Amino acid sequence: MRALLISGTLIGALIASTVLYASGSYESKKGCAIKTEHLQEKLKKAKAMNNDEKVKGLEIALSKVSTYCSDTALSIKIEHKLMAKEENLNGYIEDYNEAIDRGKEDKMQKYEAKIIEVRAEISELKEALKELV
Repeated sequence: MRALLISGTLIGALIASTVLYASGSYESKKGCAIKTEHLQEKLKKAKAMNNDEKVKGLEIALSKVSTYCSDTALSIKIEHKLMAKEENLNGYIEDYNEAIDRGKEDKMQKYEAKIIEVRAEISELKEALKELV
C-alpha cells in the first residue's frame, strides 16, 4: 500500500510537472529530471513553512526518485494507468447507455459527469506520456 501511495505520488508529480513543463518552467528536461526538480521545489516550500512532516515525506520521495526512477519505468506506469482509465471510461459509457435505455435521468447525469472526468484524466496521462517520449 505504501509503495502504491509513493508510486501514485510520483506519477502525480510527473503529471503536475507536465503542466509546468508546458508553461516553459522546465525547458528541456523530461521525466525523472522534471519530477526531481518539482519535488525539490515542493521541499524548499515545505522547509520555508517549517512543515517537518511534509519535508520528511518529500525527502523520502526524492530519495526514491533518485534511486528507482527511470523514464522507461515511468512511461510503463503511465501506460498501465492509462489503460485502466480507458477501461473505466468504457464501463461508464456502457452504464450511461443503459441509463438512457431505461430513461434514468439521474443516472445519465451521474455517468455523464464521470465520463467527462475520466476523459480529462486520460488527456492528462496522454500528455504526460507524450512528454516522456
